[in-house]
Amino acid sequence: LKLSWLSALQLCAAWHSRYIGNLSLTIVMVSTLLHLAFALALTLTRALHQLPPAGINILEDSEPSALIFLQTRFEEAASQFNVTDTSKRTVYHKVDCPSSDGKTEERWFTSTMVMLGKSAIWCPNAKVGTTTIYTALQRIPGWVQSETSPSRCYQTPEGESHVQPCWYYDSNGEPMMRSVSEMIARGKEQELCDAFTFTFTRNPWDRLRSAYEEKIVTGRISLEGSEGPVTLLEFARHVAEQDPNEMNFHWRPVATNCLTTGSPHARYDRIYRLEDGLIEQLEEAMSHTSLDFPRKVDALIRSAPSVHERVRTFFGEEGMTHPHELINLVKRKFADDVAVGNYSFMTYA
Repeated sequence: LKLSWLSALQLCAAWHSRYIGNLSLTIVMVSTLLHLAFALALTLTRALHQLPPAGINILEDSEPSALIFLQTRFEEAASQFNVTDTSKRTVYHKVDCPSSDGKTEERWFTSTMVMLGKSAIWCPNAKVGTTTIYTALQRIPGWVQSETSPSRCYQTPEGESHVQPCWYYDSNGEPMMRSVSEMIARGKEQELCDAFTFTFTRNPWDRLRSAYEEKIVTGRISLEGSEGPVTLLEFARHVAEQDPNEMNFHWRPVATNCLTTGSPHARYDRIYRLEDGLIEQLEEAMSHTSLDFPRKVDALIRSAPSVHERVRTFFGEEGMTHPHELINLVKRKFADDVAVGNYSFMTYA
């Protein structure tokens, strides 16, 4: 714009000097007007959509080699952070289930899974509509929760001799929700073999940002070693250095928490994407249970951010070694979740 206005001033000076008929002046006039129009249109577009600065390709995944050593230094520095509110590790259970040929097949289940009713298993993931799902379950007629049972069926810490009770029944004494870990501890493995198994996944960039905004920024979960507020970039660098199974439950990869991929992996009948409609897909999943699931449930999760909002967040952080550092940290650490949900940074519902 500065160059355009300078050219415009030169144009005005030439105009007043009465060199209108000069061919070079005509060329300057046309090029200046085009330059002004282009610059103005570009400026208005960025102002309206708040796109990243020029020169940044949001689909680019390269890292300048000259900055790799800085990336390493920052990742080493990030290791000083330790989550004080650590979640329990996910425990994996192997169950021998009967197969169609009369033999047995090896099936894997996780300690985070819960049996809904008598015929469906759900693997919950924090920041993936879990509050909405639990709220919907608690609206089922006849829901009975014992005083000793937690509000949610989370896993039992590995190595403990006892199993935390997590059994819910309706008014007729029929089971409504049971911890898979506890069912296995009580010798009820075979009930798991024929169940419809499902889970929900979410765009990893949105999920990590949600965990940061609702847990780190609010102070509900603190990071040791941090002085003052922790930025999203610092948080992402810290997460990138963590063992997935040591992560807090609120940002632990879905692949680690629910064994959606890899070896071994759990067998799922459905892996739903949150972006494709939580309530509609939840109703479809609950149709495989024996529960009287309520038909009118409001989603309690904040509406998914737009692509522009995501771009502003992940390109707006200061201190990045290169423009794509924050995007790539999430992409690498949550690569399995990206693959299972067929996600990309620009994926939107």
